Formats: sequence, C-alpha cells, structure tokens
Amino acid sequence: MVDDKYTDLIAKYLSGNIASQDKGDLMRWIKRDPANQVFFDSMLEVWNEAGDYDDEIVVDTDQAWSRFEQTFEANETKIFEPREKEASVVNISGRKKWLRVAAAVLLLASVGYWWSNSGLGIGEPQIVQFQTGPQERTEHILPDGSTVWLNQNTVISYEEDFEPRTLELEGEAFFDVLRNPDQPFSILSGGTETKVLGTSFNVRAYPGEEKVEVTVETGKVEVKRKTEEEKASGQILLVAGKSGSYDKRTEELIINEEAIVNAPAWKNRVLNFDETKLRDVLTALERYFDTEIKVENISLLDCRWNGNYPEPELEVFMESFKFQFEVEIEKKDGRYILREGNCKG
Repeated sequence: MVDDKYTDLIAKYLSGNIASQDKGDLMRWIKRDPANQVFFDSMLEVWNEAGDYDDEIVVDTDQAWSRFEQTFEANETKIFEPREKEASVVNISGRKKWLRVAAAVLLLASVGYWWSNSGLGIGEPQIVQFQTGPQERTEHILPDGSTVWLNQNTVISYEEDFEPRTLELEGEAFFDVLRNPDQPFSILSGGTETKVLGTSFNVRAYPGEEKVEVTVETGKVEVKRKTEEEKASGQILLVAGKSGSYDKRTEELIINEEAIVNAPAWKNRVLNFDETKLRDVLTALERYFDTEIKVENISLLDCRWNGNYPEPELEVFMESFKFQFEVEIEKKDGRYILREGNCKG
C-alpha cells in the first residue's frame, strides 16, 4: 500500500502546487525503493496522456485531480486489459477516496514488473534508512511524530510503517519520543535494547567503541541486554539526569555513579561545566571535537572547571588551560598532550 501522504504529494507535484520541502520528501521517497519509482512513473505517464499542460500550470489541486480522473477513466480499459466482462468501476466521491482507487489500480498495473525485477513478494517490509557522514548532523521526524537528531557517522533504520515503534541505531542519536502507553518505543543498538513510552534521551553506540551509553534528559528509560539468556545484570532503569552503560566485552550493564557530562552537547552546540572534574571535562571535549587529549600529570584530572560555552572552540579551551593550570600543551598528529601544571594556577 502507498501511504496517503505520498499520493497527496504526487498530486501536488503534478498540479505544480508543491512546496520545496515537500518536493524533497517526495524525491527521497521515490529513490528509496524501486517500487516507489514504478508507482510514480505510472502516475506520471497517465497524467501526461491528458495532453500538453506545460503552457498552463494548474495550481488548484482539486481541479488537477479532477482532470486526472477524466484521463484515467478514458484509459482504464488500457490499464486493465485483459478485463472480465462483469468487472465494473465504482465511482467514489471525494479527492482522497479517488486518490486511493487510482493508487491501487496503478500498483496493479506495475506489480508484474516489480515482482519480476525485485524477486520480492508484495508483503515484503520496506526499510527506511537515514545516515550522516563526518561532521554532518541532521534532524528527522519519525512516522509516529517522535523526533530524532543524528550525530556524525550515524545510521538509523526502521520498517516504513514503524509498527511496532522499533528502530536500529549505529552511532549516536538524541531522541524526543512522543508518548504512547499502548506501544513502547525501542532502539536496538550495540547489543542492547532501550525501551521507553515517552521521554528524551541520548544514545551513543558507535561500532568501534567498547561501550554503549544512554543518558536520560526527561522521563524514564529501560536498557537491557539484547540476548536470549539474560543475567542478573540484564536490565537497568534510568531516570532523568542519570546515565547507564553497557560493556560489549563483559556484557554488563551498569548505572553510572555520575551522569555523562554534556552527553547531548553535540546536538545543543553548548558545553556547560559546573565544578566539573577536569577528567570529565576532557572526556566531553574528546567526544565533542572527535579528538584525543592526554594528560601526563594525572593529579590535574581532579582539578575543577567552570564555564558555559555556546558554539565552543577547542583552541579556546587549550589557551584557558595554559593560563589556569600553567600547563604546556603539545599538538601532535591531531591529538593534544598536556604536560606539567597544577590546580592552583
């Protein structure tokens, strides 16, 4: 079945009454699956048979679909051949109802081509996927109305109908989940399943890292091991302001003593520190700037740091550390090394 949203967008596209954002959504939907391309091409072919419309673009959607209906009725015998004598067409009033009829008929016309070229059955679930590259961050509205922000080098995927509300994640994402007590929202990532009813939280699950980390901003989140044989540490419950992690090597889940500092900073573009230990400050900087920072004098790691930094810059932090802690900083092969220094700087 073709979602009414996309048949509506096709109607607006054919009538010349489509917004640029909607056109982008439609083009992505067409490219997502060969069956979508076949359906769109079929709609376009029938529309073109209405005649030369380039000289006068129709901007009234209802009028455009009325014209489409007339053209379709004139060509229905061609589309349905061969056709049983007792078959009949039922007239359904209203543009939306007609839209569904047209969609169903045109899908029947293209199903032979789709079956022979894809090798898949009609009922095969279609997978939607969003992916970001290096230094790319995007925001998406999911089919249930929830919002997800993707950090760089991240992939999410889910079945197109999003029933149940389950998706797979590789990388890091922040979720603002629309509450639905009848259907929990689940994220499968790095050997864990994170389940909620409605809340906001951050999940970090990059394939190359040893841990999966979940930090809750609002509400409650359940995190459990995605295995059949669960141990006593098989699940944890996190509340607002708490973080939990899953060690991929030991398969253990723990609730962190302290929340992961600035876990969603990549989304908000703000780093905030309030009497934060330097060890946690440096961890936050490494995550945010995707770099490595080493400290030779380990006593520095217990020093405290304060400050709020919208749109932070790494070099600003390094210059501040030089002044505050009297450290020497060396930049080598893309990483930073802090030498000497003290907390009383």
